[in-house]
Amino acid sequence: MEEELARAVVVTVVGSHQAAHLAAAAGVIVEEFDLAPLDMSIREFFLEDFLVLCRLEELRNRLLRRGRAGTDQFDLLFKPWSRHTQATGISMPFVIPLALRGVPVNAWTWRTADVLLPGLGLVVKVAAATEARSDMAGFRVCLRTDYLAR
Repeated sequence: MEEELARAVVVTVVGSHQAAHLAAAAGVIVEEFDLAPLDMSIREFFLEDFLVLCRLEELRNRLLRRGRAGTDQFDLLFKPWSRHTQATGISMPFVIPLALRGVPVNAWTWRTADVLLPGLGLVVKVAAATEARSDMAGFRVCLRTDYLAR
């Protein structure tokens, strides 16, 4: 699959999307690049319009060098397929273990942690030893945050 996608071209339609249905787009590409029917396959591609799978890398390079093909009603723009197409980055959250000192044992609850740590993150766990009150060294919680500088 990866080898096949290395020879793939993403096609974006500019103009009338109604006129640029799958068969019309395939016809334009075959005609303008003088291709045999088995030189490529074309299918609809979510987030863009079409994906062309070229049989040979040389054909893929021809499509990309030319960059476009079209008719009076629509143009087809070609760009190389990439696994990063339409990808977005996210900020991964961090889980930070904390030991709160000076909190009376009778106040070791989730609510206390939420009150003491407002805006710093979300309390996702109270340590088992804290809940059972078997470790009296400190009030231990885990805080989830996406920004460590707070």
